[in-house]
Amino acid sequence: ETASYTPQCGVSVETGKSDDQSEEYYVNVAVTSNLPSVYRYLVFVVEDGIVAEQTGDPDYVHYNVVRAVLTSEKGDKINDNLPLTVGVEARAVKTFVPDPSWNKDNLRVVVAATTSADGGYTFVVNNVAECGLGGSVSYQYAE
Repeated sequence: ETASYTPQCGVSVETGKSDDQSEEYYVNVAVTSNLPSVYRYLVFVVEDGIVAEQTGDPDYVHYNVVRAVLTSEKGDKINDNLPLTVGVEARAVKTFVPDPSWNKDNLRVVVAATTSADGGYTFVVNNVAECGLGGSVSYQYAE
């Protein structure tokens, strides 16, 4: 069903340390739309390369393990829950401190922009962007 939806927004992400003295990281989220829609956004911190037993294999390597969800389960409101102005960027910032047991070299931040067609009861992911911790991705991925 979602294959029939017309793409309507772009997502960019920038992450980094809040300052050199802190273990806190920031996640800057930006959404730009080509339709005047109300959006929410989800932010996940995931880790790759975790070796742990699964189905009898003690050396099974897990990927995309969700370490933290920085937003509510339905996503956080962006642009004061007002429809985005076409072509005008809406921004939000989240912060978090990675647990010392997490491998920061294997952490990624995944951001999804969602919209609702039923007045806010259910949401559909409209676009997703991801980058490594300390990295960034603009609206278009470089090849």
